[in-house]
Amino acid sequence: MSHKQTEGFVPIPGPKLLEAIGTVAVKWSGLEFQIDNLLYWASDPNDSDFPGFLNSRGFQQRCEKLKSILRSEHAAHTRTTGLIALIDQALGIKSEREQIIHGIYIDPASSKTNADATSSPSRATNREQTGPSPGFAYSRRQRRSISCATR
Repeated sequence: MSHKQTEGFVPIPGPKLLEAIGTVAVKWSGLEFQIDNLLYWASDPNDSDFPGFLNSRGFQQRCEKLKSILRSEHAAHTRTTGLIALIDQALGIKSEREQIIHGIYIDPASSKTNADATSSPSRATNREQTGPSPGFAYSRRQRRSISCATR
């Protein structure tokens, strides 16, 4: 069965880049889980609207709610300020997470996908000769930080 190549088709990133993207996804999921746990801990146990809030709001809204509760009800605790600063740090890198998870990845060396490259021996050989060079539409700084994460 022959596949027509679609102009502008976005190729599948290479294994190291996929691992880096997966690492970001898993770590961010853990962060959201911890924010939800803290929000649950800090919230009023008699608030019947809380489960609905937790399940219907985005990460930023849940973080803002947690910070609000911490400032109003837990300000006397010595570590509250540090926790709020940590939440702000997480919110500060949210846009980088969004770019990594939802970004468009391109391979400037080839418009074929890795799946196409491995579908026939001749294509696979050609791909090995050109070498896997998954590039993506990010700045040099972002590419460097992702490449550091894969080392």
